[in-house]
Amino acid sequence: MLLTGITTTGVTVNFTNVLGITAVYTIDILDGSTVVDTFVINSPGASPSHSFTGLSPNTNYIARLTVAIGGVTKVCTNTVAFQTVSNALPCTNGMDVVFVLDYTQSMSGEITTIQNDIPGLVAGIVTSSGSNDYRLALVTADESNVVTPDYGSCIDYTDLPLNQRLSLLGTNNNYIYTTFWEIFQNNNSSSFTTALNLLNGGVDTTCINIGDGNGVAEPTDYAAQLAVAGGSVPGAFRANAAKYVVIITDQLPGGISDSFNAATWAGIQNMIAYANTNGIKYVICGVGSTLGATINGVYIQPWIELAQQTGGATTTSYLPTTISSVITGTC
Repeated sequence: MLLTGITTTGVTVNFTNVLGITAVYTIDILDGSTVVDTFVINSPGASPSHSFTGLSPNTNYIARLTVAIGGVTKVCTNTVAFQTVSNALPCTNGMDVVFVLDYTQSMSGEITTIQNDIPGLVAGIVTSSGSNDYRLALVTADESNVVTPDYGSCIDYTDLPLNQRLSLLGTNNNYIYTTFWEIFQNNNSSSFTTALNLLNGGVDTTCINIGDGNGVAEPTDYAAQLAVAGGSVPGAFRANAAKYVVIITDQLPGGISDSFNAATWAGIQNMIAYANTNGIKYVICGVGSTLGATINGVYIQPWIELAQQTGGATTTSYLPTTISSVITGTC
């Protein structure tokens, strides 16, 4: 059983039918031990599904499947817990926005596109925050098969505090680099602009040069997990502000294994649950936002699920004004 399209008040339940059209399936949505909604599917096809509405925001539920065939009824043991999307705070409370960039070879041109209109990227955030403070953070995600990134000798990198330049040896012997170039500060569009312009060889074409990638799926999801963890990198989200993570990528999420697999998808689901508990919205930008793959026989578009299930949005565009509009359109 797979759950998709989780919103503040709804969910879609999908499953595979291998018993033929004589089976009768009952889908129950439970709040604890209480059934709050139910739907019966007669004469099912190979891939039945049903969309439920009218659920409560930011609430834990369980989806349960029961099948009846040949006079025998059985309650399936693989129930699935989920949480509806929280009613996040309005942007006029002030906005905390973390930008997570896929900083690998194929993204060089796209990063240049973003750098060419940074005012257009942040203008909507500044305006939508109203009279309250906004705060911006800038994080890059990269990986390679060597201990230090390609820009590891750049003074702009080495001058960063150690807790802002993180390296992890992934499960496939790739090193994953998560770098916090700009941490949260009040109304920091100027320093955010300076940090973003340093990327992609922005100063002298060699430093800070673009990263590697060393594979297809990229660790942008892992970088985002670190970014929302709080603490000193990039600083905790404010409790009373609208919270956003904006991921810009041309690839699927790769977790720490350089692959979109069952473990990576489980990590995305954990990100969704954490975001809904803490009022965080995800906005996914770039051609990677619509990519998908098959996990255990089910085709999944992880970035779309992450955005939709947290009240965020997606766009295939890299244009700063479009990205800004998509972010503020979810306010």
